[in-house]
Amino acid sequence: MKKILSLFLTCFITTVYGQNSAVIDSLTHVLKLKKESKEKAELFIELGNQYKSQNNELAVVYADSAIRLAKSLNYTQAHVDALRLKGFSNRISGKLEKAISHYNEMIELSQDIDYKKGIAQAKSGKGIIYFIKGDFKQSLVENEAAVKIGKEIDDPDVLVEAYNNLSNTCYGIGAHKKSLFFRQMVIQLYKKAENKRELAVAYMNLGVFHYYRKDYDKALINYKKAASIHDETMDSEKAVTLNNIALVFENIDQLDSALFYYKQSKLIGERLNYNRLLGWTYTGLGVVNQKQGKLQEAKQLLDKALVTRETLGDNFEISKTYIALGDNYKLENNIQQAISYYQKAVNKSKANESVFYLEDALQKLQEIYKEKGDFLNAYKYHEEYHLIKDSLQNKENIEKITLLEAEFNFQKERDSLKAQNKIKDIALENSQIKASNNRNINILLSTLLLVSLCFIVIVFREQKVKGKLNKQLSKQSQELKELNRKKNKLFALVSHDLKSPMNRLFGLVYLLKNDLLEGKEKEEMLNALDKNAIGVNTLLTNLLSWVSFEEGNLSLKAEEINLSNRIQSIIDWIKPAANLKKITISKELTENCFVKMDANSFDLIFRNLLSNAIKFVDKNGNVQIRGKKLGQHIELEIQDNGVGMPIEKIDQIFSDTNHRSSLGTMGEKGTGLGLNLVREHVKMNGGNIRVESKIDEGTSFFITLKIFKPIPSEKDNVLY
Repeated sequence: MKKILSLFLTCFITTVYGQNSAVIDSLTHVLKLKKESKEKAELFIELGNQYKSQNNELAVVYADSAIRLAKSLNYTQAHVDALRLKGFSNRISGKLEKAISHYNEMIELSQDIDYKKGIAQAKSGKGIIYFIKGDFKQSLVENEAAVKIGKEIDDPDVLVEAYNNLSNTCYGIGAHKKSLFFRQMVIQLYKKAENKRELAVAYMNLGVFHYYRKDYDKALINYKKAASIHDETMDSEKAVTLNNIALVFENIDQLDSALFYYKQSKLIGERLNYNRLLGWTYTGLGVVNQKQGKLQEAKQLLDKALVTRETLGDNFEISKTYIALGDNYKLENNIQQAISYYQKAVNKSKANESVFYLEDALQKLQEIYKEKGDFLNAYKYHEEYHLIKDSLQNKENIEKITLLEAEFNFQKERDSLKAQNKIKDIALENSQIKASNNRNINILLSTLLLVSLCFIVIVFREQKVKGKLNKQLSKQSQELKELNRKKNKLFALVSHDLKSPMNRLFGLVYLLKNDLLEGKEKEEMLNALDKNAIGVNTLLTNLLSWVSFEEGNLSLKAEEINLSNRIQSIIDWIKPAANLKKITISKELTENCFVKMDANSFDLIFRNLLSNAIKFVDKNGNVQIRGKKLGQHIELEIQDNGVGMPIEKIDQIFSDTNHRSSLGTMGEKGTGLGLNLVREHVKMNGGNIRVESKIDEGTSFFITLKIFKPIPSEKDNVLY
């Protein structure tokens, strides 16, 4: 994941040119002379664009000035362009939701004035944000919409931005051929437009693509193509080219060559005050010095990179610098400082709502705690690292499916066109036959009349049959959609909710297998292992029951069940999980109370309800099970003194469509299927279920079942 973001940022840096002081001075001078006008609003935007590579906050100030003036002049297009600048600046600062709100406002205003380019640019901007957040599917959707508009208005700038974004997203989900295709599309567009500056950038981005494929020879070829186009007006692009060439040499361990090109890039960056590039260059120089064992020099350079990025508000790259500094302190054997910087990287990534660099930082923490002998913390970060990694892998798999679906839909459109052409050919052939018949109409009038009548009858019958078939097809289509929805839901449950507890089990087994635990730690881990085994068992039971229920294959076998004995066996089964939170489970049931129902259903119902109670009760809490006779029925109550639920939550917990599970008091997770299955199994066994709950007081589930054998007491409301 870190690699994917680096690909995006390296491509991005080639399109943001360094601040030109002479241009800024000139624009500022003209701005002072201008009266309130449309030209002044455009000048504010141009100044903001000049500053966005240097000072995000100042860029936003100019954007706000442009918006105020544009509103007063009712100059909506300038308002839209200024919002784009604000969206960009907030995106770079890690304020992703704020940036999305600016892009959404862009779309609304652009629609009001039919400014299609503004809509496309906003879509591309949103596509980049979804890419950063790891939502590749939505990134594809937004950028494909931008491409569609770009083709409609024939705007190369819109197409280039969207193609570059699509290339990054396709690379992120492993569709490398598709990614390369979009890169080459950009090159063709700039060749056609004879735009040398942007063509150099396009070759640079193609070099970046090959760099991350580890095809360093092709990367250097494309970097050199870019360099051959650079002239004296393109120093900022030249600096980026030198920086990327240095990256190649760094990765093939030709460190002296890497230092040479980084230093050349740094000289140009410092002369142009190109701080965004300098952040990259200082980091590159720091890492190379680190590899050469020059740790003091590396620290100084990384500190400079950090200051530069903090000045820019470049929050994503701040995380990367924290990790590099953590590595440096680790090499110096300053473990505490290393941990501090890795933790800063984790916190910064989470604050930015970005998964990029988070995975790397968590892995570093896991490794350093393991080396330190702190296996509890090592396990903690091991678990979090794998949860993030699994989540990203699942997301990437879904996006690959999305890409295949897009290609399938495209093929379907082509097949549809072929079918339509075939229909036209058939229609043409039919018209020729009719023309031939018309030439003989006088001779065959009576026959034609008879044929026409037969034809009407046949058509009527065909239409009737066709109508029935259409209804059947429509019904089958809906059934297939529902089946597909349920299949996707099952895939999501299995891939995430089963994989997470299994990862915890693997981590615990690893610690125990290698004799890394002893005494109290070992006892705690064994309890945790027991609890995880219970969790996996419950999950699998629920999933299998759900599948059987959905397929209509669930068969029930009624048998006599002694309530007290059966519930006691379930309490014994779940005790390890309760003991881990020091929760007391008690029951008040008579020994001679029987019900007749399916034993598997009974176990599923009460295992889920007790698991649910334990999940939402704090340490040292209580769970009570009691019974009360109501005529020929018994009402069983499972009561806990946990966190409770609000009224709106109570209304949702038995919903067919609600499968969202809340976290327990110790972060326990679940599929969200349990209570839904409880309701169905109670209903199938002729019972009823209801729930009462108060926030901070606890929850009670009441299950009413028919008594099989008489209970000695003849009075209602007797405690059992």
